Amino acid sequence: MGIDPHLEHNLESFFTMDYPMFELLFCIEDTVDPAIETVQSLMSKYPQVDASLYMGGCKVGVNPKINNMQPGYAAAKYDLIMISDSGIKMRNDTLFDMVNNMTEKYALVHQMPFTCDREGFAATFEKVC
Repeated sequence: MGIDPHLEHNLESFFTMDYPMFELLFCIEDTVDPAIETVQSLMSKYPQVDASLYMGGCKVGVNPKINNMQPGYAAAKYDLIMISDSGIKMRNDTLFDMVNNMTEKYALVHQMPFTCDREGFAATFEKVC
């Protein structure tokens, strides 16, 4: 278990999004994950942002990622939920863009992640796909 070299920069971009009302729900499976310190540091740096940290997950099915996110999902305050990964950097207008593209006909909006800073095979594969 290691930390992505851009973890802090990526996560900080979530804290600086420009949207009237949102919350950040960080779900980390392992209580000894070094990313916990990064999340806690950012929560201290941006106390005006409604952010919570959930650890341990909850078994609701066979998908470990869904199990990991379940406590955050159960605690969510708002009807609209955006799920993202720590390897994604958010633009400050991402939430506005996604919500503005929702209509009565389209209730789900997916944006392709743009990867630019990561190195290695997985990052190269993400750039191609």
